Amino acid sequence: MSLGRSDAQRSNRSPERRTGRVVVLAAAIALLAGPLGTAFSVAAVPTITLESQAWWRREGIVVPEFVGAHIHVKATVPADGHPVDGLLAIPVTVTLHDARGSTDYFRVGIEDDVIYQRDLQIGPCHDCSTSFTAIIDLSRVSKGRHELRLTANNPDEDPDLSGDQRMFESTGYQICVRSCSPRYRDADVHIEARGWYEDFDYQNARIDSDPGEIQSGALVDVRFGPGAGGARTRFAGAYIDPNFHAGDAGIVVREWSGEFTGSVRIPNVAPGPHRLVLLASDGQNAGVLVVQFTQGPGDPAPTPTATPTPTATPTPTATATPSPTLDPTPSPAPTPRVTPTPGPTPTPSPVPTPRPTAAPTPRPTASPAPTPTPRPTATPAPTAAPTPTPKPTPKPTPKPSPVTVTTIVADSSKSITWTGRWSTARHPSYQGDSVHWTKSSGAKASLVFNGSRVSWIGPTGPTRGKAKVYIDGNLKATVDLYSAKFRASTVLFALAIPDGNHRISVVALGTSNRPVVAIDAFKVVDVR
Repeated sequence: MSLGRSDAQRSNRSPERRTGRVVVLAAAIALLAGPLGTAFSVAAVPTITLESQAWWRREGIVVPEFVGAHIHVKATVPADGHPVDGLLAIPVTVTLHDARGSTDYFRVGIEDDVIYQRDLQIGPCHDCSTSFTAIIDLSRVSKGRHELRLTANNPDEDPDLSGDQRMFESTGYQICVRSCSPRYRDADVHIEARGWYEDFDYQNARIDSDPGEIQSGALVDVRFGPGAGGARTRFAGAYIDPNFHAGDAGIVVREWSGEFTGSVRIPNVAPGPHRLVLLASDGQNAGVLVVQFTQGPGDPAPTPTATPTPTATPTPTATATPSPTLDPTPSPAPTPRVTPTPGPTPTPSPVPTPRPTAAPTPRPTASPAPTPTPRPTATPAPTAAPTPTPKPTPKPTPKPSPVTVTTIVADSSKSITWTGRWSTARHPSYQGDSVHWTKSSGAKASLVFNGSRVSWIGPTGPTRGKAKVYIDGNLKATVDLYSAKFRASTVLFALAIPDGNHRISVVALGTSNRPVVAIDAFKVVDVR
């Protein structure tokens, strides 16, 4: 049977989008095939590389600076729409960061049925990983689309929480077994990263578009929200090539202060490999999906970091149009000057013999000379009007690039309004060496600020109680500041909100036997 598209069909996909091959194994794993008693064919199908992550930070996740402990699972799987069967080899890498426990296992499931498990013993560690190949048998899986689930766990061993808490990540991905019908769930394509913390929360980040079509300018369908029984999603984001370990968000495609279902447009990126990262968080727990894609060389140029100064189109220097040489107006032929011809001179009559006088012959009168016609003066050639010199086109004023400004408002700032009874205490680890603290129920601290993200920083410890946090008068969280050991500076609350003017208020609750609430500083992020 055919397990993939023909070579002619696959040739229609550009080389940049053929990211790899997953081999449906035969002779290469004959030793495994024998005991399973399954006949295998050899085939290759296009693949994609997926990665899901689970994050946990009790003090509060603040993107991109504080992401807490996390577990990654990266796997190379068949691309959507390519049926597979028999034994399937899936390359897998499991990575831990700042993990306080040791990972127990990695599992592969078809929906709720576990079809592969590998025991792992990695961690606790700051940064460690292990790679292997998971070989799964699809011959006994029913025909059609199924959700392939890749799951790993990490016991957290958080001393501030009771019980053996476990942090889980899981990738939910649709795979076609022998056929792509019947369908699974509500879409042909979906890839979902699930991060949850046992007995606490469950957050999902999902993509419903074909990863093979992710390119500059493409619209990608995404969803962010809680899993079944999960707390409300308080923050979601889409990023290109972030490095959260270094506090770098990369290219921020878009961020939301809650759940979101819709489309995002991929910005222009440089040719080469990239990562689209989607995350959903309740503030302490997060599910993160990473999809790798390759931008082809003929696609749009990368989006510049700063808006370049537009170059004004040069106005060509006008060349003065030469005055045309006028054909001289021909002078009219002058009328010849007429010289009058005198009449004949009369011969005088002889003196007559006295006789009767004859009438004398009259002397003819000479014709007067005609008045000469004046010579016409030639019309002078008109002087050509000079072409005016054009004024230069003014150079447009460049549009300034957005600037992210982070402000730490220490407790000593006059911008903070204190209501009720507050005192001050000092410690070298505090911002500005001091905090305001209270034991009074109802004591309130408020800050009016302009920005798109705000955090409350303060100490935790065995004498610390609870406080409510309000944004613009709306209750956002009840924060418990208790910890077994004193910690001088901790992010107690963080929230992304629409950019603009806001008010954050912290109200102490006067918790029995541990009423102390302290405020070290507020951190405000503003994009200008």
